[in-house]
Amino acid sequence: MLLNSDKENVNPATQQKTNVTDQLRKIAPNLSENQILLITSQIESSSHNHSKGVRWPKEIICMALTIYNRNPSAYRDITRNGWLNLPSESLLYLYKNAVKQKPGIIPTMMAWMKNEAVRLRVETEGYYGGVLLDEMSIQEDLQIVNHGNGTSLFGLVDCEPEVMLMHCSNEGKCESKLANHVMQYIFHGITGFRWPFANYPNAQAAPADIFITTWKCIDALYEWGFKPIYLCMDGSSNKLKMHFPENDPLLTKMVASHYKNPLRKMIFIMDPCHLIKKIRNSVLSSGIKGHDQRLLSFESCTIQWQMWIDAYNWDRNTHRFPIHNKLTQEHIFPNNAQKMRNKLAFETLNVDMLHLMKMYRKSLSGKAGQQALSAVIQFLEHSSTLVEFFTDQRPVKDMSDERIMKLSIAYNWYKSWEKQVCQNDTISKRYKSLLTMETREDVDFMYHGIMSLITFCIEVLKTEVVPARLNRDIIENIFCQQRSLYHGPTTHQTYNSYRTGINSVVLGQSLVSRKSNAGGNGAKPFSAEIPTKKLRI
Repeated sequence: MLLNSDKENVNPATQQKTNVTDQLRKIAPNLSENQILLITSQIESSSHNHSKGVRWPKEIICMALTIYNRNPSAYRDITRNGWLNLPSESLLYLYKNAVKQKPGIIPTMMAWMKNEAVRLRVETEGYYGGVLLDEMSIQEDLQIVNHGNGTSLFGLVDCEPEVMLMHCSNEGKCESKLANHVMQYIFHGITGFRWPFANYPNAQAAPADIFITTWKCIDALYEWGFKPIYLCMDGSSNKLKMHFPENDPLLTKMVASHYKNPLRKMIFIMDPCHLIKKIRNSVLSSGIKGHDQRLLSFESCTIQWQMWIDAYNWDRNTHRFPIHNKLTQEHIFPNNAQKMRNKLAFETLNVDMLHLMKMYRKSLSGKAGQQALSAVIQFLEHSSTLVEFFTDQRPVKDMSDERIMKLSIAYNWYKSWEKQVCQNDTISKRYKSLLTMETREDVDFMYHGIMSLITFCIEVLKTEVVPARLNRDIIENIFCQQRSLYHGPTTHQTYNSYRTGINSVVLGQSLVSRKSNAGGNGAKPFSAEIPTKKLRI
């Protein structure tokens, strides 16, 4: 029997909810906690005459926000047709935009990032990771956005104050320009935690702009407890050499010091996926036809794209079940958009392509025909090593790993090829006989950067490295979501639509990538401190 004092402290609504939960567990003991919570929320919401009187649990709002981000039309069908009672779109909109996105480093965004890492119980080594950098083209458009008692302009070039002041000093005047690119920074932890924490609208940023914004982002990550140890960027030697006073990154094995704090080190690596595409593109332009720009040569034998075409046609015309069953017309005759796809480049340089080329060589009659493919076979043996290493999900745990030895052998082969051609050929012939100078530089930067990173992780951090995560796939994944998932099939969007889609990307995608860009749990909209006056929980 309850005492009078106990009766006063009993909440009838809580007591009724507890009774319903107990009854559900007795009726259907196999129901999960989330299913029970959904059923109880439906019972509670049905007792209110208006949706504004409902106090939704956090878990229900998270579930509703995930569905709404993926497909607002499907969410409206579920709620309006009476299948489920769920939070209104206006309430979800408030939660989704609790963090106001704008150019630069946003404290609330960094707090959201830190709280999510704590909620997901990211390991200590998980706070170490890399900064990924890439640019996406956007539409030059100036938009006025009303908020509260004021308005904001979005679409102008907006970088760090030092960058804007530098431009004013160089040009002798201060003027606003429309942005045609957006530069995105993402933190990717060693254990898979990822977060797009800053972006800058710009007019195709110069190396000096990237230099300042990059170190600003690195400092911001350190302030919030994250420890970036490497930077992954695309192949552009001018962007990279700015970070090295000696102008030769190989002297320090791709390790650069902070221009303000020399004790803070960063390892710079070229995106391996981008490098493999550049190697494929060099071969794609190799041949004896009039439009071919080069004719790759090794040990008096040539490497021509026509050899890939011949092997593909022989495989399709000879075998009912092709030897390289993934090879298609898109691989052999790619257009400009298909040249950007990693998958197509990988599958023309991997072990399957090597096996097909060996089988094709055996089918040729005479020594001359078989000897003509010897250089291609050697090329594919070492290019397949790169593809196999950087798509491997198995972690590297020690420096004696056989895959590191194979990677070193492949790198040494590229250097020996370059040395042989440079010794024997004239300057004009070197251009056509070798990969492009930028690609050869990227091979150097990629190899020494990867080796320095693996050495640091194994010997200093005492942790392992997954080679398949050492790329910018996750940032390309965000660009794909921005172009298609959250704004419709928009290939040329404005900066305003880009910034408003960032929260949707964070809430909709996984935060801990088990592969290079997939797996894990999504973010919760309650990790950052949300004003209780605006949002009812």
